[in-house]
Amino acid sequence: MPVNGFSDIMIDGENLTGKVGLAGNYYNALPLDTFRAEYMPHQWGTIPALLPQHARAASILKTREEELYWYTSPEAKKPIDHLLGLVLVHDAMIWPAWEVRPNALWEAQDAFGWEEDITFLPYWDNDEYVRVLAPETENVVVSVFRRPHRIMLVPLNNTDDDVIVKMSLSLGKLGLAERGQMRLLDTYHGGEFTTRDGVAEVPVPARGFRMLVTSG
Repeated sequence: MPVNGFSDIMIDGENLTGKVGLAGNYYNALPLDTFRAEYMPHQWGTIPALLPQHARAASILKTREEELYWYTSPEAKKPIDHLLGLVLVHDAMIWPAWEVRPNALWEAQDAFGWEEDITFLPYWDNDEYVRVLAPETENVVVSVFRRPHRIMLVPLNNTDDDVIVKMSLSLGKLGLAERGQMRLLDTYHGGEFTTRDGVAEVPVPARGFRMLVTSG
């Protein structure tokens, strides 16, 4: 990537216009392994920001009515949220453009404290901290953002079925007090869940995600 060495941010993703335009989503256009290889912010030096293509693709490949769908239809929230979850679970960056305005996600991050003392524990390398017990599929993953005495769990359900994500937390290794129960608050969608002896069972809708912050 030396050609981009002068840049602070590289806006990427227009290469996915055709796939997203045909499907109307990123469900199969951007698998987890492809995201790790091409859109992660950690390995290039220059930070890539993903440019969303839902509405842009519709404006190029479809009708004006289909483009406006992304700004007006409540049904557009599901594929947009899927993209936001895909970005978040990789600790990546999305460029706010077209139909995607990630203000609520940024507000949840700010409330947690997106500071220099945060540590990202990615789903492909965090087995000593959290394990997904169910369902048994490589397309349900959990990344962790850790601050002193506090964590945010981000389960992503990258399948077409609603699931209950059962996960086991190594509380001591995560810097949390060992205790029988602990609350998890979803600071993006809302909702409260409870861990018991370090195990949580959380419903996550098809192609959805949660931002679960420890509390109490």
